[in-house]
Amino acid sequence: MRRVHFASVRAGAGLRHLDLSTSSIFTLADRDYRGRRSACKEPFVNAADLMTREVVTLAEDATLGEAMALFSEHGVRHLPILRGKKPIGVISDRDLRRLEGAMAADLGSIPPSPSDRFDAPVSSILEGEPVTVRAETSIAALIDTMLDAHVSAVLVVDAKGALVGIVTSVDVLRAARDRF
Repeated sequence: MRRVHFASVRAGAGLRHLDLSTSSIFTLADRDYRGRRSACKEPFVNAADLMTREVVTLAEDATLGEAMALFSEHGVRHLPILRGKKPIGVISDRDLRRLEGAMAADLGSIPPSPSDRFDAPVSSILEGEPVTVRAETSIAALIDTMLDAHVSAVLVVDAKGALVGIVTSVDVLRAARDRF
């Protein structure tokens, strides 16, 4: 009987194990009690399993120019806008591209200096309340929420309404790919 020797490492959302005899990475859920690979994949149960916890955010009084800089610097597509710790909206890179296009099309409303165009607060372009879920929201309910609201990101909030994470359509697709 072959013994399975493994080392535990933190990777991504959970604890992974490295089988030192075969150099394969697995979770304990992937193995039966003898260490053999099982057909079961690690289940994603709720929003907390998928969410990004270190979210790039902006305060409601930040400018559109600051938002553009954060999109470029961090390579994100969604920026939650906060009042204190609570989200009041989300802007996307598409929102800013649409705004740039509108300003270019309406030459009469463009301020004299290009830098003046983006001095407005980000809160000035927010539309409606942000779509939010709780960390314990099931993956199926999270996907239904995204589909029903026609959004590609939902904010995850705690019981007091403070932002604790974000789940994007890319996160959902990666989880689906990893599951199958």
